[in-house]
Amino acid sequence: MKVGTDGVLLGAWANVNGSTTALDIGTGTGVIAMMLAQRNRELVVHAVDIDPESCLQASENMNTSLFSARLTVFHASIQEHALTSGFKYDLIVSNPPFFSASMLSATEPQQHARHTTKLSHEDLLTAVQHLLKPDGRFCLILPIVEGKKITNTAERFGLYCSACTEVSSKYGKPPERLLLQFEFKENSDLQTETITILAGEGRHNYTEKYTELLRDFYTIL
Repeated sequence: MKVGTDGVLLGAWANVNGSTTALDIGTGTGVIAMMLAQRNRELVVHAVDIDPESCLQASENMNTSLFSARLTVFHASIQEHALTSGFKYDLIVSNPPFFSASMLSATEPQQHARHTTKLSHEDLLTAVQHLLKPDGRFCLILPIVEGKKITNTAERFGLYCSACTEVSSKYGKPPERLLLQFEFKENSDLQTETITILAGEGRHNYTEKYTELLRDFYTIL
């Protein structure tokens, strides 16, 4: 599996301050889990994925990282993990499937990664509700429409949006993604921030804000 911009954005954006335990749901290559471990040297990170090949790749990547002692991969669905894990987490992150109403992908791993055939928003929120500590944070990235849907749905699970950043691929384009943080407390003063990836034409013409966010992870920046 390739490392995507969505996952990298989430790994750099999620608030790791004060956390000692974290869970990456649908870890894929393991990049988000490793980024969290790099950003907080006290953080123990669990990663879960339903796809065995993804778990193998994530394990291989994590075993070669500087943070391998604080990283563990579980081959299970998040539904299973929520039922069997004795952990409660300070931080839960996910780059979840989102094309719930679109044409299914050609291959099964792609289908699981991109569509909600195996993980509905309700199932995801049920697991988060069970696994997140009372003062914990849940962070994820979704397209605009799906992000707004899960924000409304989350309130039924006692989770409320406490941070929101809109992501645009290039100046002049409307936002395409939402970086969202949820907590078990209502926020009456939510401020939405924005980040743009590219300042203009050119492959690496990144904006200053995007560059600063990812400076510790991309040598090209």
